[in-house]
Amino acid sequence: MNTVLIVTNFFPFQKGGAELQAYYIATILSERYSVHFIHFSENVRTITKKQIDQFTIWILPKKSFFRRVSSKLNFQYFFLIKSIFRIVKPEICYQRGRNSVTTICSILSKKSSCKFIWQAASDSDLTYFSKKNLYKELFKILEFKIGKIGILRANSIILQSQSQLETFRSLFPNKIASELPNLHPLPIKSTEKSSRLKVLWIANLKPLKQPDIFLHIADELRNEEIDFIMIGAATKEEYISIANFKKNHPNFNYLGELPNETVNEKLNESHLLVNTSIFEGFSNVFIQAWLNKVLVLSLNSNPGNILADDHLGRYFNGDINMLINHIKYFNGEREILSRMGEMAFIKSKEKFSLEENKTKYLEIFEKCIT
Repeated sequence: MNTVLIVTNFFPFQKGGAELQAYYIATILSERYSVHFIHFSENVRTITKKQIDQFTIWILPKKSFFRRVSSKLNFQYFFLIKSIFRIVKPEICYQRGRNSVTTICSILSKKSSCKFIWQAASDSDLTYFSKKNLYKELFKILEFKIGKIGILRANSIILQSQSQLETFRSLFPNKIASELPNLHPLPIKSTEKSSRLKVLWIANLKPLKQPDIFLHIADELRNEEIDFIMIGAATKEEYISIANFKKNHPNFNYLGELPNETVNEKLNESHLLVNTSIFEGFSNVFIQAWLNKVLVLSLNSNPGNILADDHLGRYFNGDINMLINHIKYFNGEREILSRMGEMAFIKSKEKFSLEENKTKYLEIFEKCIT
């Protein structure tokens, strides 16, 4: 059996969108390949091997030398990753997201006569999005620049959307890439929707996600027959602020961070998902929502112009008042909302479900070694 080495942190050890997608892809690959992960952790001092279900996890110590400057200087891990390549001897290396690890994987794959597959994790892997912290910005730009070398050396490239594909072609006109969407397994069960309109907001409570806007929406609609539910990790200060908000808003509830299975259950009984992020890649939560017959109402994010399809939701280009008006509209037009939810499920099942798309992923890996 051929071996695939996935150089992306292991979900659920690290709970992020890229990690979850890598886990789903690993689940597909495990039908035909022996699958190994490289995972970085501050909780180990030496390389540690673990067997979890069908996966072998190589846990590498996350170095602290540069931590005070930036935790994103990944090129320091070259020799640690090299040691795993020597042990595992993979036929294929897969890595998700752009940084210096991309280039490390491309170099080690070449030296090991191994094929290297790179996949974008978000639009920012192609076009650098500037942040405000200029001190750390220098190191992030360096990582981004180094990552370009690895993309140029990759044997196969996977992108998430048509818009990413178009951007990629303009940046790398001599490279060929495939478009494959993010994936999510179909919900295990379908329950009847709540009789009262339920509106969810799901994300970690970071400034980028703008949770305060969701609180503003809940406040504006506090006299409507609508429940607003917030899910995601919060700091102690954020939790206190939300708890104070909740005291005066009986239509609002905060559930904290939940496991992915429970998030699916909450989506299954809800009607609308509101996204208020300043910027978003192709959100896994969007796909989860559609597969649970939930429409997406997005303030700023429209990855790949996906929300041009009215059956999946609405994009408001920053207009908060229009978003609020749509929530009120759907609360009064429940039959229309129900039909749109059914269509969202049908369309997303074909385009995004793991079950419908696993053959496409297997074909890309098979082509690399044949």
